[in-house]
Amino acid sequence: MARFYVNMTFRNQWEGTPTISSCTAVAANTCTVNYLAKSVTAGAQSTVTLARQAQPSATNFAATCSGIMIPQTGFRTVKITIDGKDYTYTHTEDIPLAAGKFTNLNLVVGRDKIELGEVSITEWTPGETIEGGQAL
Repeated sequence: MARFYVNMTFRNQWEGTPTISSCTAVAANTCTVNYLAKSVTAGAQSTVTLARQAQPSATNFAATCSGIMIPQTGFRTVKITIDGKDYTYTHTEDIPLAAGKFTNLNLVVGRDKIELGEVSITEWTPGETIEGGQAL
């Protein structure tokens, strides 16, 4: 799986951080897993809801939405709904969603358009191993 973050700053057209009612990605939300070949094939694209984080994931950003995504190619579009109006950002190239990595999409949101800050991809850090669990 891949982790995806949409970090947002807002133009001064809003006073402070506006209320984001939804943030979605137009990406595959189903897949086929071949355990023998250790491969994942993404399904058709549809709407994937990204959760609003209580705190931005990085400094210098006003808001962050994120989600666990299926590794895939062909993903380019994010839609943000603010005060009942949809703001759509479509990247000119595929936004990378690679297995075991997280991707940051940094956006500058204005009332008339969304601009790209940058896209970056970084590996997840290892967590701890919990031994001795049994399935019941």
